[in-house]
Amino acid sequence: MRWKVYEMRCITTLAKLRGSVVHDILGGSLRGVRHGVDVDLQTAKDSVTEILRTKYQESYMRIWDSFEKRQGRKPSEICNLHEHYYNFTDVADRTRDARNVAWTCLESAIGSDIWDSIVNSDPKKWMEIDEDDFPNFDLGGIKVYANIDFAHQCDKPTIIDWKTGPKYPSDRKQLAVYSLYAKARWDWKPTETTLVAAYLYPEYQLDAYVPEAGEVEEAADMIKRSFDEMLALEPAFGNADIENYPMTQDKRSCEWCRFRGICGYETGDETP
Repeated sequence: MRWKVYEMRCITTLAKLRGSVVHDILGGSLRGVRHGVDVDLQTAKDSVTEILRTKYQESYMRIWDSFEKRQGRKPSEICNLHEHYYNFTDVADRTRDARNVAWTCLESAIGSDIWDSIVNSDPKKWMEIDEDDFPNFDLGGIKVYANIDFAHQCDKPTIIDWKTGPKYPSDRKQLAVYSLYAKARWDWKPTETTLVAAYLYPEYQLDAYVPEAGEVEEAADMIKRSFDEMLALEPAFGNADIENYPMTQDKRSCEWCRFRGICGYETGDETP
């Protein structure tokens, strides 16, 4: 069972994979600009196609499930698509759709005014381009991870977050957390930092604002509350109490849960 849980923990979805690929390519493109390499949209789109094709094949062939095929790589380093794992019938079509969405995201980003202003600015004033593996900061003894897409202080302190999916009410809270990271790392004042959510699909849209003190405090309180809630469920020793983890009554989210294969969802048995 422990291996099965680990196996499922490594599952990703095409939507998450698509977003990860877009972020990696945009980050790599900006690192190239920093070293004097021009950004070519078609090359970026070709990279999306190649990466998705490779990841699709890894997942389809279940390389993660074979020690010989993995060739020394950890299962977590190999693509294991939710759509393959749970036998979706249209994975190839979904992968093509993911590619097309990723292409649109790249077109939106690289063709935008904000991208143009970035690539024509002074790279010495760029602060962050996904260079840290596990960027984090301390919040009252809590280690908080915050993977910022891009930040600069060309005019005024600015954090930019590329969004490859729909707009959510929680997006501003996420950006407020990023402002706390910037305060810890670069001593930027959150209430003097411009936060930008750049939505790339289905159409380009910017949400740029400077947070008020109350928004920043609310983000910090949210982190602390979440941490306290997790600690309350974490046993000091031994196994966790299953009674503290009741199955959701809203089954709409179950289809995309990585762990649905061990909770009874597949058979209709709601008893864990």
